[in-house]
Amino acid sequence: MSDELFNGLHEEGVVNGVILLLKEKNSTIFNMYTTRSFSRKFTNKTLIVNSCDFGKFSNSRPLYPKERTKEISKKTIKIGYYVFEPYCIERLTFEVNNKLTGIEINLMNTITDKLNIKVNYIKSKMASGNVYSNGTLTNEFVSLHKKRLDMIIGGYVLSPARTIYFIQTCPFLKQKMVWCVPHQYIYPHSLNSNLLFLFSIVIVYTILIIILWVVDRKQRPTFRLYKNVSHLIINSWGILLGKPTVLLPKSNKLRYFIILMLLFAFEINIIITSKMTTSFIKAYRVEKYDSLKKIYDHNLTTYFAENTMQYFANRETDDGVSFETIIHKETVCSNQIQCLKNVAAGTAAFFLPDDRKNYLLQFLKENETSIYCSTFIDYVYVSGIMRKGFSFTRQFNKIIGELSSAGIIDHWKREMFMDQKKEESRRLEKLSIRDIQTALYILACGYIFSFIIFSVEIYFSCTGIYYTFIK
Repeated sequence: MSDELFNGLHEEGVVNGVILLLKEKNSTIFNMYTTRSFSRKFTNKTLIVNSCDFGKFSNSRPLYPKERTKEISKKTIKIGYYVFEPYCIERLTFEVNNKLTGIEINLMNTITDKLNIKVNYIKSKMASGNVYSNGTLTNEFVSLHKKRLDMIIGGYVLSPARTIYFIQTCPFLKQKMVWCVPHQYIYPHSLNSNLLFLFSIVIVYTILIIILWVVDRKQRPTFRLYKNVSHLIINSWGILLGKPTVLLPKSNKLRYFIILMLLFAFEINIIITSKMTTSFIKAYRVEKYDSLKKIYDHNLTTYFAENTMQYFANRETDDGVSFETIIHKETVCSNQIQCLKNVAAGTAAFFLPDDRKNYLLQFLKENETSIYCSTFIDYVYVSGIMRKGFSFTRQFNKIIGELSSAGIIDHWKREMFMDQKKEESRRLEKLSIRDIQTALYILACGYIFSFIIFSVEIYFSCTGIYYTFIK
C-alpha cells in the first residue's frame, strides 16, 4: 500500500513525504513510512521510520533521513538561464564559450559547489516564456514541466500561476518596477518667484532714486550732484553695474543714501551671482509625463520588458487607462539599450525592473540625464523556479536563506555595478571638443565682452567724452 501511494506522489512531483497507515480496528496503532531518495541502497523504496502503539513511539528516528553526499556528488543538474542583466549576464570573450556571470549565476555556482554537484547551464534561445492562469505554458516553462530542465533562472518573480505548476525558491532579492519617461528641463526657480524678485528690485530701486532726487533738490545749488533725472538714473545704474563714480556727495544726507545705493547694489550682485552659479551647477529636471494617463495621451511608444504585462492584468483601469488600451499599445522591447535611447529622445516610455534599468544606464552615460524613472510598484520578489520533483529543493532553499541573511547576495549586487564602473574606467578615451563645448562658449563670451568694454573705455578716454559725461 505504501509503495503505491509513494509512486503516485512521485508522479505528481512530491519527493519528501510521510505516510501514516492505521490499523483497521485501532487508530492508536499505526506505522510511519517514508522514502530515502538519495541513497543508492534505498532508492524508490519505502521505509518504516517509526511506529506508534497507544500514543508511544517506538524510536526517535528523524522522519527524513540525511542524504548521502557521496551519491549526491555524482549528480548533474540542468539549469536553464535567460539572459537578464544583472541576474544573468553573458559577456563575449575570445574563448569558445562566453563567460557567464551575474547575481543568480553566482548564487547557483555557490550552491552547487557547497553541495558538491555538477551543473550544466543551458541558454534559452527563445523569448522569455510564462505561466498563465489557464494552465498554458510557453517556452522554457514547457521544458521545465517536461523535466528537460531542473531549474530556470533569469530574474523571474513570484506569481500564483507559477506556484501551482512549479516550485519556487525562497526569494533572495526584491526590486522595484519603474516607468522611465523623458526628462524636461525647468528653470532653477519658478516664473512667479523670478517675477516677484525682479519686481522687488524695481520697487526698491525706484524708492531710492526718488529719495536721492528729493534730497539732492533740497541742497543748495553748489552742493547738488545731479543736473537732471536722467543724469541721476545713469549714475545710479553705473553703481548697480559696479562702475566707479567720481561724483562725491558733499552733504551727509546724500552720503547716507549713496551708501544705501551701494549696499543695495552689493546685495543685488550677490543674489544674481548665486542664482547664475546655482543654475550652472545644479541641473533642474523633472519627469515630462508624471502619470500613466499622460503617457498614453501624448501617444508615446510604450515599451515593456519581458513578462512585465502581468503587473497590469488584475487591474481594470490604472490612472484612467484601461487594461485593453495598455495591451493594444504594448511594444515588447527586444533591444533594451535602444529602447532607453528612444526614451531619452522623447518619443517613448519604458516599463522595466529598477535593477536592470540601473545596469543598462551605465552604458548610456550621454543619455542618462535625459531619462527620468519613477517607481510604479514598490517591490517584487525575485526567485529561481524549479520543477516539481527536483531532488535538491530543501538544500537549495536552505543555502539561499543562509546567503541572503548574511548579506552575500546584496554584496554581489553592489559588486556587479562596481565591476562595471571599473571596466568603464579602464576604457581611456580622448577628450573631445564636445565635452568642453559649454565651457568654451562661456569663456569666449567673457573675452568678447571684456574686449568690448576695454575698447569703449579707451575710446572715451581718448576723446574726452568720458570726463564730460560724468561731470
